[in-house]
Amino acid sequence: MLVVAATAQATDYYVAPNGDDHAAGTKGAPLRTIMRAQQAAKAGDTVYFRGGLYAYTAGINRCASRTDTVNAITLNNSGSENKPIRYWAYPGETPVFDFSAMKDDCRVKGFNVTGSWLHLKGLEVKGVPQQPENHLNHESWGIWNSGSP
Repeated sequence: MLVVAATAQATDYYVAPNGDDHAAGTKGAPLRTIMRAQQAAKAGDTVYFRGGLYAYTAGINRCASRTDTVNAITLNNSGSENKPIRYWAYPGETPVFDFSAMKDDCRVKGFNVTGSWLHLKGLEVKGVPQQPENHLNHESWGIWNSGSP
Protein backbone atom coordinates (compact mmCIF):
# COMPACT_ATOMS: atom_id res chain seq x y z
CA MET A 1 0.00 0.00 0.00
CA LEU A 2 1.31 3.42 -0.98
CA VAL A 3 0.41 6.36 1.23
CA VAL A 4 1.12 9.86 0.00
CA ALA A 5 1.00 12.63 2.53
CA ALA A 6 0.29 16.01 1.06
CA THR A 7 1.69 18.92 2.99
CA ALA A 8 0.88 22.49 2.22
CA GLN A 9 3.97 24.46 1.32
CA ALA A 10 4.36 27.99 2.56
CA THR A 11 4.45 30.57 -0.20
CA ASP A 12 6.52 33.73 -0.42
CA TYR A 13 4.80 36.74 -1.98
CA TYR A 14 6.49 39.97 -3.01
CA VAL A 15 5.14 43.51 -3.07
CA ALA A 16 6.91 46.52 -4.61
CA PRO A 17 5.95 50.17 -5.14
CA ASN A 18 6.22 49.59 -8.90
CA GLY A 19 4.41 46.23 -8.80
CA ASP A 20 1.10 45.26 -10.36
CA ASP A 21 -1.83 43.75 -8.48
CA HIS A 22 -2.56 41.58 -11.52
CA ALA A 23 0.94 40.05 -11.34
CA ALA A 24 1.79 36.69 -9.79
CA GLY A 25 3.33 38.16 -6.63
CA THR A 26 6.72 36.58 -7.30
CA LYS A 27 10.07 38.27 -6.84
CA GLY A 28 10.23 38.98 -10.58
CA ALA A 29 6.55 39.98 -10.88
CA PRO A 30 5.62 41.61 -7.55
CA LEU A 31 2.21 42.80 -6.44
CA ARG A 32 1.64 46.51 -5.80
CA THR A 33 -0.50 46.62 -2.65
CA ILE A 34 -0.60 45.00 0.74
CA MET A 35 -4.35 44.46 0.32
CA ARG A 36 -3.81 42.30 -2.76
CA ALA A 37 -1.03 40.38 -0.97
CA GLN A 38 -3.35 39.79 1.98
CA GLN A 39 -5.95 38.28 -0.34
CA ALA A 40 -3.38 35.72 -1.49
CA ALA A 41 -1.55 35.01 1.79
CA LYS A 42 -2.51 32.01 3.90
CA ALA A 43 -1.28 30.71 7.25
CA GLY A 44 2.48 30.08 7.07
CA ASP A 45 3.09 32.41 4.11
CA THR A 46 5.48 35.36 4.04
CA VAL A 47 4.84 38.64 2.23
CA TYR A 48 8.06 40.52 1.50
CA PHE A 49 7.92 44.27 0.86
CA ARG A 50 10.61 45.68 -1.36
CA GLY A 51 12.11 48.98 -0.33
CA GLY A 52 10.53 52.24 -1.38
CA LEU A 53 7.55 54.46 -0.69
CA TYR A 54 4.01 53.13 -0.36
CA ALA A 55 1.93 56.32 -0.27
CA TYR A 56 -1.71 56.41 0.77
CA THR A 57 -4.13 59.24 0.01
CA ALA A 58 -7.47 57.78 1.16
CA GLY A 59 -8.86 55.22 3.54
CA ILE A 60 -10.64 52.03 2.54
CA ASN A 61 -13.73 53.29 4.33
CA ARG A 62 -15.31 56.74 4.33
CA CYS A 63 -15.13 59.34 7.05
CA ALA A 64 -18.76 59.75 8.11
CA SER A 65 -18.15 62.29 10.88
CA ARG A 66 -15.33 64.14 12.61
CA THR A 67 -15.32 61.50 15.37
CA ASP A 68 -15.27 58.57 12.94
CA THR A 69 -12.21 56.43 12.17
CA VAL A 70 -10.78 55.77 8.71
CA ASN A 71 -8.50 52.80 8.01
CA ALA A 72 -5.88 53.06 5.28
CA ILE A 73 -4.96 49.36 5.54
CA THR A 74 -6.89 46.60 7.33
CA LEU A 75 -5.14 43.29 7.97
CA ASN A 76 -7.99 40.92 8.82
CA ASN A 77 -6.72 37.64 7.39
CA SER A 78 -5.36 35.42 10.19
CA GLY A 79 -2.53 32.95 10.37
CA SER A 80 -2.39 30.24 13.04
CA GLU A 81 -0.33 29.59 16.16
CA ASN A 82 2.37 27.59 14.41
CA LYS A 83 1.91 29.26 11.02
CA PRO A 84 1.65 33.02 11.32
CA ILE A 85 1.36 35.18 8.24
CA ARG A 86 4.49 37.29 8.01
CA TYR A 87 4.55 40.81 6.55
CA TRP A 88 8.26 41.52 6.41
CA ALA A 89 10.62 43.99 4.82
CA TYR A 90 12.72 42.36 2.13
CA PRO A 91 16.18 41.76 3.67
CA GLY A 92 18.37 44.87 3.47
CA GLU A 93 15.54 47.12 2.23
CA THR A 94 13.18 49.57 3.95
CA PRO A 95 9.55 49.79 2.85
CA VAL A 96 8.00 53.07 4.02
CA PHE A 97 4.24 53.35 4.44
CA ASP A 98 3.42 57.06 4.23
CA PHE A 99 -0.04 58.28 5.22
CA SER A 100 0.72 62.02 5.19
CA ALA A 101 -1.41 62.68 2.09
CA MET A 102 -4.59 61.39 3.75
CA LYS A 103 -6.91 64.38 4.21
CA ASP A 104 -9.84 62.75 6.00
CA ASP A 105 -11.11 65.01 8.79
CA CYS A 106 -11.39 62.21 11.33
CA ARG A 107 -9.19 59.71 13.15
CA VAL A 108 -6.84 57.71 10.92
CA LYS A 109 -5.45 54.22 11.47
CA GLY A 110 -2.55 53.57 9.12
CA PHE A 111 -2.64 49.82 9.77
CA ASN A 112 -5.76 48.41 11.42
CA VAL A 113 -4.69 44.90 12.46
CA THR A 114 -7.74 42.78 13.34
CA GLY A 115 -6.41 39.41 12.21
CA SER A 116 -4.57 37.08 14.58
CA TRP A 117 -1.21 35.37 14.31
CA LEU A 118 0.34 38.06 12.13
CA HIS A 119 3.99 39.14 12.32
CA LEU A 120 5.02 42.55 10.96
CA LYS A 121 8.75 43.22 10.78
CA GLY A 122 10.87 46.01 9.32
CA LEU A 123 8.01 48.13 7.98
CA GLU A 124 8.40 51.88 8.54
CA VAL A 125 5.22 53.85 9.17
CA LYS A 126 5.17 57.64 8.92
CA GLY A 127 2.94 60.64 8.37
CA VAL A 128 -0.26 59.44 10.02
CA PRO A 129 -2.15 62.74 10.10
CA GLN A 130 -3.41 64.46 13.19
CA GLN A 131 -6.20 66.94 12.53
CA PRO A 132 -5.50 69.81 14.98
CA GLU A 133 -8.30 71.97 13.55
CA ASN A 134 -10.75 69.18 14.39
CA HIS A 135 -11.45 69.94 18.06
CA LEU A 136 -13.60 66.83 18.41
CA ASN A 137 -10.69 64.53 17.72
CA HIS A 138 -6.93 64.62 17.95
CA GLU A 139 -6.22 60.89 17.71
CA SER A 140 -4.62 58.86 14.97
CA TRP A 141 -2.54 55.70 15.02
CA GLY A 142 0.23 54.27 12.85
CA ILE A 143 -0.60 50.67 13.79
CA TRP A 144 -3.70 49.67 15.75
CA ASN A 145 -3.73 46.03 16.84
CA SER A 146 -6.97 44.49 18.06
CA GLY A 147 -6.20 40.93 16.88
CA SER A 148 -4.86 38.33 19.27
CA PRO A 149 -1.25 37.12 19.49
